[in-house]
This record gives sequence, structure tokens and C-alpha cells, in this order.
Amino acid sequence: MNKTDVLDHLNYINSHNGMPKDAIVEINSLVERIYSDNDFTVACEAIVARIFENDNCEDRINELSKQYDVYPNMLKLVICQLCSIEKKRICEQAGLSEEHFLEQMLDMAVWTKTNYELNGKWGLAEYGWNLSTIRGGITRLGRLQCENPHVIKADMGITLGGIEIKAGMTAVGIHIPEGDSLTREKRLDSYKRIYEYHKLQGPCIFECESWLFHPLNEQMLPATSNILDFMRDFYIVEFAETGTGDMWRVFGRHWQTAKNNYDLLPRDTGLRRAYADLLKSGKKPAAGHGVFIYDGENFYNK
Repeated sequence: MNKTDVLDHLNYINSHNGMPKDAIVEINSLVERIYSDNDFTVACEAIVARIFENDNCEDRINELSKQYDVYPNMLKLVICQLCSIEKKRICEQAGLSEEHFLEQMLDMAVWTKTNYELNGKWGLAEYGWNLSTIRGGITRLGRLQCENPHVIKADMGITLGGIEIKAGMTAVGIHIPEGDSLTREKRLDSYKRIYEYHKLQGPCIFECESWLFHPLNEQMLPATSNILDFMRDFYIVEFAETGTGDMWRVFGRHWQTAKNNYDLLPRDTGLRRAYADLLKSGKKPAAGHGVFIYDGENFYNK
């Protein structure tokens, strides 16, 4: 593609994925700069090609960032956006809809906003995660994301709905992207779409490991909480303390500036109030590993 076609493509996806206007200005400015310098163009196009050969090229991106005095995370954002050209072609060849392709572009805007929240600059946080979406290892289907299915190798010693989870069953990992409310209607829609998209058959295991699954959620969160309701979709296999490594997901840049002074943490949402109180009480964040069995219509978690 020439510069004009590239910019048209990027402006198209960014008009659909919620990319902030100021970020779009910086994206387009860097694209203009790349395509005005033949060496820069060749280097970036080579990186894009290698990404689809499963090379993240982070060292090369960092080299180019220094050479051209570009914020590394902004160059990573533009590289991912350039990869979306090939991603669109792959989706078209697979007979997937335009809506499906655009759905896969949503995370770039999410992690651009996160980068700005944490670092005060437009760029891409979680570069590797976004590449997983570009390559098809992670797929967004409605409110949730999923990994590609895999076959479990060992019995889990768990029976749900009269079905024993045994070696040889198909399992799908579930992820929760940042976004709007995690309502039951949206979750059920995603479960159904995931099952159909991957052409699953019979009872399959849906599993999720998340910091949202805290053993004290029943006490911390109101009965009407969508997070609590989501956790109840699953049979929780185990909980484990995780430390505070995920607390930036709750408090954003305020987590860094508070420097463990929990009185400085914002309390403007129910989730933030719950975790601020948890930390002040001396209790630890934790993650849970949950599973349920789903057959395309019904799910079993007991």
C-alpha cells in the first residue's frame, strides 16, 4: 500500500475502535514520517512481515525508536496498526465479516488509552498481547475474548452437571477485555459465539484465571455486581494470593502515585472502593481459576 491507502485504512479502523482523536493525530503524523523516508518504510514493513512469522521484533523496534527519536510505545502502536492491513486480508480469506475484523481492532484503542493513563503519552501498552490478537491466538467475540481451543492432558477430578472433566476434552480460555458492563446477557452472547466460532462440539470446558475472581468478592461487592455474577458462572477450582501487581488495572496511574498509601487511592467506583478497603485492611489481592462446562446451549458449574 502507498501512504494514502495506509492512512485511509488506519483512519477507517480508528473511526470504529474508539481510538482517541489526539492519539489518531499522532498515529497519522508518525505514518507520514515513516512513508516519507524510504529506509524507515522498508524497516517497518520488514518488521510487519516478521511479526506474521511469530517474531515480535521488540529489539528492532527499540533500535528504530532510538534512531528516529520516536517514543517506543508509539512505534509499537503504529506497527500493530500496519499489521491490521494483513489481518484484514486474513479475515477476508477466511470468510469472516467486516464486523468481526473491526471487533479484533478494539483492543488497540483500549491499550492506547491505558498507556496514556499510566505514562502520560500516546502509545501501546501490552504490545505482545495485541500481537496475539493480530495473529489470531486471541479472538474477541462480543464482550469477551478467547484463546484457541486446546485438549486437556489430565483429568481434573471435577464433575459438573454429571459430566466429569477428563483428559481429552476440549477447553477454551476466556479473557475479559476492558470495556462496558459485564452483563449476563453480554456474557451469554459471548459464550455462544465462542462455541460457534470455534465449531466446538459436545460438552466443552470454558476456563478463566483472573484477578477479578477474589475469594472475598461475596463480601466486597454488592449483590448486583456484574463481576460477582460473572464469577458465579464458574466453579472456582482454586484461589491464590497474587500480590499487588494487577492493582494498576483498578486504580490506573493513581496506583503508582499513591506509593502504598492506600488513603490516596480513588474511591469513585464500587470496585475501587472495594479494593481500597481490602488493601487498607491488610488483606491481599488474589486470583481465582474457574471452569464451567458448556454445550452450546447450557452451562454447568455445579
